[in-house]
Amino acid sequence: MTFCAFPVTAEESLEADLEQMLEWFTGRFDNHWQHRQQISAEEPVEHPHGRIHSIFSRVEWPELSDAVFYVQQYADGDPAKIYRQRIYTFSIDAEEKAVVLTIYAMPDAKAVVDAHLDPSKLAGLTPGDLKSYPGCEVYWHRKGRGTDDDHFIGFTKKDACQVVSSRSGKTLIISDDLRLDAQQIWIQDRATDSEGNWIYGNKAGIPHKLQRVRFFECWAAAPKEQTEAQKAAGEKPEWDLWRPIEIHDQGGSYEFVPPGAEEGQHSMELFQATYSGENSVPVLELAIRERDKEKSIAYAWADPSSNRIGINLRFLQTGCTLKSEE
Repeated sequence: MTFCAFPVTAEESLEADLEQMLEWFTGRFDNHWQHRQQISAEEPVEHPHGRIHSIFSRVEWPELSDAVFYVQQYADGDPAKIYRQRIYTFSIDAEEKAVVLTIYAMPDAKAVVDAHLDPSKLAGLTPGDLKSYPGCEVYWHRKGRGTDDDHFIGFTKKDACQVVSSRSGKTLIISDDLRLDAQQIWIQDRATDSEGNWIYGNKAGIPHKLQRVRFFECWAAAPKEQTEAQKAAGEKPEWDLWRPIEIHDQGGSYEFVPPGAEEGQHSMELFQATYSGENSVPVLELAIRERDKEKSIAYAWADPSSNRIGINLRFLQTGCTLKSEE
């Protein structure tokens, strides 16, 4: 018996690429480890990267596109330091043989802050309310399909993305190079003015390397301080309890503030790290820090794919469990 395999058309291949890209692009990413390595380096890094956190949340907006994302990015690990909010759409460009990302600005970004948590904030907008940036489209091509190095490369066309700055009034020429795979996105955006003067972007040409974020639900407990009389009487201490605590594994942190206090003496941080030495060893680390001290006072580590981690220091104990994707 002979079986006939039908070849995949270019259009079908692009459709498959689009579906894969939408899956990988959805989520949150943070370059905590890249940033941390730079600030802790023995020699100062000439062109260091700031820490950025990117949220790419898919939303329903059929009037605009079948593939729409609300994008929110913040700096310094502080969700209040939002520096960019956009609407992205993805589509197929058969002529370019690429998946195309189109970028839109909203008329009042502050009104839709955290729309990834409450998509109804976008309900009052129409496609006509959005401002696009012709020439700033990002073209994505898939590389290494079916291999361990399966990824997408994205880029803007040379000198095509030109935007007038609302601050300086100058025309900015913006370039963007990106790399996306199942676990990370690299972002190298940069801008010069029409005279070639640098405006922003890493001068060393090194991209921000953001890792995919996983969220954990944690708890913590600490015994309350006792009076000497209570100690002498052998009374068991009461406990302060913190739960639920939601933090992510790319530098998420939480300060343990006792009831009635303004600040706590200890905090925890959860992050993915790579210990260097004879061999590079990736780990998931849970660190306990004391206020105003740079180094952690204790830490536990596990395989980076672990879904549970904890530590017991007697005066403080905490545990974290991976949240479901839902």
